Amino acid sequence: QPDHLEKQMSTSLGPDRTTQTFCSPHTSPPWSRPHAPLLLSWARGISIGATTLAIRLFMNTYGTYDIVDDEHYRFFLETVISGVGNNNSSSTHNNNGSQHHQGLITVSNHRSLFDDPGVLSCLLPLPLAIQPKFNRWGICSQEYCFNDALPGLVKGYIGAGQVLPICRGGGINQKLLLDFARHLACGEWCHVFPE
Repeated sequence: QPDHLEKQMSTSLGPDRTTQTFCSPHTSPPWSRPHAPLLLSWARGISIGATTLAIRLFMNTYGTYDIVDDEHYRFFLETVISGVGNNNSSSTHNNNGSQHHQGLITVSNHRSLFDDPGVLSCLLPLPLAIQPKFNRWGICSQEYCFNDALPGLVKGYIGAGQVLPICRGGGINQKLLLDFARHLACGEWCHVFPE
């Protein structure tokens, strides 16, 4: 890129982080979900629980949504409940005897910035939707969710909601996307809005 464009990108969107891992030089996630630090587990519970309850209240008061309870939806629920990131029947054993959990990736189109968490928080039944272990990992563009102009508390709240930053236009080989892929490889549910 020409120097003037690179300088403009770094000032309008914050520093260029396409070659950095987010928040840590270590591989992410550095611990499995059952071994996450207590404060991180609490932060995830507060962020996901409060956001889900607020969105459900808003959607049930001012909007409508329909869940089609067919075999595809039941299969999705069964996969999320019984398998994603947990020790369960969807895990397999590798040749060396270690357990490998089957991850779940879902893909859908965006209609607005409200789609995540708005639509996704209505996808699961409420008792499941407020529990971080059943919720998806998502990605959000740095320019929207992790912009340097946002207060650290807001960025922390978004991150605790199991959202990882991504650099739009940074390609598929950026280190930020590898963090997302690591969660999928650990057997977690990961959701992508590809556009």
